Amino acid sequence: MTKSSYFWGIIIIFLIAISASILFLFAKVNNISNVIENQTTADINTAAAPNTATQSGLITLDDVKRTVSSAIATISANLNSNKTSTQTVYVKSSPQPKSLQTVYIPLGGSSNTQSQNWVSLNNNQVYIDFYSDYGASAYATWDVFMKVDQGNGAAYARIFDLTNGVAVDGSELTTTSADTTQVSSGQIKLRSGRNLYAVQIKSLNGYTAFIDSARIKITY
Repeated sequence: MTKSSYFWGIIIIFLIAISASILFLFAKVNNISNVIENQTTADINTAAAPNTATQSGLITLDDVKRTVSSAIATISANLNSNKTSTQTVYVKSSPQPKSLQTVYIPLGGSSNTQSQNWVSLNNNQVYIDFYSDYGASAYATWDVFMKVDQGNGAAYARIFDLTNGVAVDGSELTTTSADTTQVSSGQIKLRSGRNLYAVQIKSLNGYTAFIDSARIKITY
């Protein structure tokens, strides 16, 4: 409740008190006038007539007191009502979304083969404990620079899970370019646990397949 509310409350009480006093004085004057008039026309034994007049509708001091008390109670109730109706609103801030992080895991340097069967490259291997290190919401892709000799046939590359003896789903890449070209995968599925991963390559028809700068990209 503000200071302004208290100020206006006091002013209203003060005005009510003044009004009640004027009414009381007016009643007293009117009462005295009635008494004088009655004394000139009635018997001396009717001296109690002022009391009767008071009972028949004149305002008494008790009436004034009750009126002032009622006004004060009403104003106090209104002020208290304004005070208790004040509400505090709390605004809850939304949590900030977590920013994603990216890490690149290199898979060795340059290699080549003329084999038409998959060949694991010993210098292109790495251990990864995918979910323990990066969390359940992490996902991975991979990319490699590759070409095939003279652009004949095609060169292939993939990631192989040596621990579980299976190729990684979605990891197979290919190119028919005679120039070194970066080739990228979609999301690949790495298994849970600490597993050893290797790059495998092969040639479609015996022309040399080349790879360089293979890497796994993990976002978490």
